[in-house]
Amino acid sequence: MLMSLFQVTGGLNASNLAALQQTGLGGQLPAATTGLVGGMLVFAVIAMIIGVVISILDLINLYHLVMVDKAAFEKAGEDKKKWFMKLVLIPVLSGVVMVIPILGWIVGAIGYIYSIVMILMYFFTVKKKVGPVA
Repeated sequence: MLMSLFQVTGGLNASNLAALQQTGLGGQLPAATTGLVGGMLVFAVIAMIIGVVISILDLINLYHLVMVDKAAFEKAGEDKKKWFMKLVLIPVLSGVVMVIPILGWIVGAIGYIYSIVMILMYFFTVKKKVGPVA
């Protein structure tokens, strides 16, 4: 079947291909297709904005984590190594695991959701408890 498809498409020129496409679509795109594409575009823009905000918060968190010494964390009752693992290692490992199809995508997505929650927790609670950067 694939060879016959290649033979048919190999004999078409640009004008024949355009005519074939117009015949198949009836001259216009279906309304459901345009609505779906528009919805996906809006979703993609919203996801990108959320991703940029999370990335900025993560960079601020990492700067705070690196610049505050271990004594400040101990005084606040927090473990600096634990937060390093949550803010750095889990997102990196989630990205590595996402190379594996299906199971890796699920595990990686769960890891990313967990890391987003930890980023927000660190930014809004732990960072204030540990104190300002000196």
